[in-house]
Amino acid sequence: MDDVRQGLKIAHISDLHFGQIQNRGLVVALFEDLSRFDLDLIVVSGDHTQRSRDREWKLARSFLKSLKPPLLAVQGNHDIPPYWEPINRLLYSQARFDQYLGDFVREQCVLGGIAFLGVDSTDPRKTTGGTIDSKSLVERMKRLLSESSVSKIVVCLHHPLYDYSCKQAPGFVADYHQLVSKLSLNGCSMVLHGHLHRSLISVEKTAYGSIHHVCAGTATSSRSRETHLPWQSYNVISFRQNEVEIEQRGYNPDLKCFDSYDMFISTW
Repeated sequence: MDDVRQGLKIAHISDLHFGQIQNRGLVVALFEDLSRFDLDLIVVSGDHTQRSRDREWKLARSFLKSLKPPLLAVQGNHDIPPYWEPINRLLYSQARFDQYLGDFVREQCVLGGIAFLGVDSTDPRKTTGGTIDSKSLVERMKRLLSESSVSKIVVCLHHPLYDYSCKQAPGFVADYHQLVSKLSLNGCSMVLHGHLHRSLISVEKTAYGSIHHVCAGTATSSRSRETHLPWQSYNVISFRQNEVEIEQRGYNPDLKCFDSYDMFISTW
């Protein structure tokens, strides 16, 4: 697809947490719902596993390999080795992600003039929080803008940059306003993330435009933090030339399927 005006559709799923899913039926329902759409890409924003155990990674790999669209995935804080494996946690924090997913997931791709850029925000020195190498990220963005036919960039990571004021896991970047200005200046129009286990959307104005911060809820885990139904959810995002449409789809336990429950439409 060479022109975003033709339409570009992606799914944004997060926090699968294999090892602590709500029930097996949820995984089947998610697969069936994703299969309904003609998707150009699926972004998975981390926490594929609950404790980074091999059996959990095998389940995550099996599910993700079964999906037809290309996958861009990043790891979350639950995907790095736990504290009771201190050597692995500090020295080989991405080894299991690479071992189980590295042969088929992407870290970046360009579709219809939009670059989707995966960023590892995990920090083995922190309990659940994250960090980001802002200098490296901006350099990657500049290279994309100069070397490719890219007009906009979507940054994909696990931890939120933005503080949604939901009294949980606020934005984790100390120089947040400076970073967001740099991201916006260098073409970032959207940030996709997870970690909060809640579906949240916020549009932030900057001196260079605006950035859509989009959090996907947990798609399959029992560890939901939603205050109302649906407790498990994900996003289907449609891009057009000057408009983005974010459909929030949630699991209906009575019907045992995912369905649309809210729609957000905005210029971008």
